[in-house]
Amino acid sequence: MTIFNYNRIRKLLNLEFNIFRELEPRKEGLTHSEIQKMYFDEGIRWVKENPNKAITLAIFDLYYFLMPGLNPNWYSRGQVLFSLFVSLPIYVFAYLGIFLALKQDFRKHFWILGLFISMIISQSDSTFKIDLGQ
Repeated sequence: MTIFNYNRIRKLLNLEFNIFRELEPRKEGLTHSEIQKMYFDEGIRWVKENPNKAITLAIFDLYYFLMPGLNPNWYSRGQVLFSLFVSLPIYVFAYLGIFLALKQDFRKHFWILGLFISMIISQSDSTFKIDLGQ
C-alpha cells in the first residue's frame, strides 16, 4: 500500500502536462514574471475554450475545500479514513459555529463569511485533483 499517488506527484513535479511541453519553446528568453503571465494567459484561454471543464474543476475545488480529511485521489484508503475520523468532528463544530455566529449577529460576524468565501475563491490548485484528460 502506497502513501501517495507517486505517478501524479512525479507528473506534477516534472511539469509533465501537455500544456507545459507546448509552451516550452515560447519560454526562452523570458523572465520569470513573463513566464508566469504566459501561464496565466494560457489558463484563461483554456477556461474560455473549456467552460464545462472549468465549471467541473470549480465544483471539485469547492468540494475538496469543504471536505474534511485527505483527498482520496492522493492518499490510501486507510489514511483517508483516519484523517476523516480525526477531522470530521472539527469540521462539524466549525461549520456549526460559523452558522450559529452568523445567525446570532450577522453584522458582527459577517467577516467570517467573507474570509471563508475569499479562501474558496483564492484556492487555485484544483487542476491537479481530478483528471479531465488534459
